[in-house]
Amino acid sequence: MFVDTCILSGCDYLTSLPGLGFKKAHQLISKGRNVNKVVRALQLEGKIKIPCGYLNQFQKAKWTFYHQTVYDKDLKQLVHLSPLPANLLTHDISFLGPYVCFFFFLFVLFCFNLFGCISVCITKKKNKKQQQQQKQTQNVRP
Repeated sequence: MFVDTCILSGCDYLTSLPGLGFKKAHQLISKGRNVNKVVRALQLEGKIKIPCGYLNQFQKAKWTFYHQTVYDKDLKQLVHLSPLPANLLTHDISFLGPYVCFFFFLFVLFCFNLFGCISVCITKKKNKKQQQQQKQTQNVRP
């Protein structure tokens, strides 16, 4: 119900309907309990213009909320936020997140690994310098 309210009031995945904010969207969803009924009621009322294909776009936005592509740092790969239901596998799911982002994550991982290597090199260099200083102080003592 909360996700439906968020989408109906406007989100990153679907443009908002003019004159329909979060409060009104919440009231409509609470009353109707079904987005299809809410959208049909809005169409019949005629105060808010519902774009053609709105319900399909709404469904895609809802799927995106639940199943968007995210990076799993443990698996070190892109995965869906939650498992895809069987009925969604028959659809074009490219809207859930392009796998092109994978290269961005590889770049980020490379940078983290590079930073790790640099810090290891710096640490080794510091340790070597400290060892040299310790040897020098040992050689100076009688």
